[in-house]
Amino acid sequence: MNVLVIDKSALISERLVVLVKDAENIEAVYTASAYAEAILIMEQVRPDIVLLDMNMPALRSIDIVKKIKKDHRTAALIVLFNHVNEIKKQYCDFLGVHFIFDKYHDIEKIIPAINSLTNGKQKVNPAL
Repeated sequence: MNVLVIDKSALISERLVVLVKDAENIEAVYTASAYAEAILIMEQVRPDIVLLDMNMPALRSIDIVKKIKKDHRTAALIVLFNHVNEIKKQYCDFLGVHFIFDKYHDIEKIIPAINSLTNGKQKVNPAL
């Protein structure tokens, strides 16, 4: 399965890539640090899982979530906040996000979440 990590911080992206590569059934991990780059990669790669920093500049993270839900409905969404509260959880549930984590306190939950999405699943070619 292909994973796209979207985070404005190169350092955090690098750490997330290392983390994601430890998950099961991961074929490739791509990174994007800005909205336009993320959209381009999504169109080219069609990731199975998107790991998204919800603190992107100019509310672009919400735009990315909406774009994924509209154009890439089969992609699973894992979002990261600097701080998670009930309102953010409810809004993400409304948007159809699969997992919501606090970027600094829930990092150990990312691998089990990805494994739950990838276990028993193999990459399927949508053209077949």
